[in-house]
Amino acid sequence: MALWLELTIEPSFGGKLEYSLLTGGDKPEYVITKKGSLENRYSEACRKWTVTRQEVDDFLAEMKSAPIFAIPDFVCGLDGRTTTLRISNGSHHVEYRWWCDLPSQWQNLQKVLDFLRVERGDEDPSE
Repeated sequence: MALWLELTIEPSFGGKLEYSLLTGGDKPEYVITKKGSLENRYSEACRKWTVTRQEVDDFLAEMKSAPIFAIPDFVCGLDGRTTTLRISNGSHHVEYRWWCDLPSQWQNLQKVLDFLRVERGDEDPSE
């Protein structure tokens, strides 16, 4: 099993923040990588922290049974923030992209966002 989670947060004016997690193999733990900054589009800041295989396995077991609606309600806007979540599992790929707030029909994806953004360290994950 090789699962890849990518989360990109892009405000209309500012930088870009990216989180990623690649799993696979018989590793006892995996690395979540955070790159960039919401305030500075030229930032090359990078931070990494580990999650245990058990944390990932528990998270994936919960997510595999989470219902997600295929089509959310219509919304459009100009200034704000665009968030993109890509999930790749072997040859299967899905991408969710939304403007500002996560659509109510996709609220189960909040668990993925929280899992990627909760750092196992002293840095503020709300950046």
